[in-house]
Amino acid sequence: MLKCKDQTDPLTNLTIKINAYANTIQCWSGLYYIHAIFAIFKSIFFIVICLIIQMTFFETKSSPENVSAKANSKADVLFLITKIIILILFTFFGEIDNQWILIFILMCLSAFTFYSYFETMPYYNFKIMKVK
Repeated sequence: MLKCKDQTDPLTNLTIKINAYANTIQCWSGLYYIHAIFAIFKSIFFIVICLIIQMTFFETKSSPENVSAKANSKADVLFLITKIIILILFTFFGEIDNQWILIFILMCLSAFTFYSYFETMPYYNFKIMKVK
């Protein structure tokens, strides 16, 4: 909804922003503001709900038959935040010109995710921890 691209208007010969997925919608004019604000609020609400569910969705009992039992879900929440950051980065900076910046940011985020899993050790079962 929020990704726009530059396009030259054939009537006025000026550069205008057009929605990347719906070529008939001009960005940041008219009712686009209402749709954009609604999309932003809906996305933030969805992210908050996902984070709350991720924080509370783990099995705390260490049992040998349940290999997916976790001590906490802090690393999973950080991983979800990392995925959200990556989604935003590729939505707004996914152009060819920005590829080295994206590679560097992805490298830093993957190192951060590895360190958060290594530091918190959320799973009781070490084999599952190594796979994750």
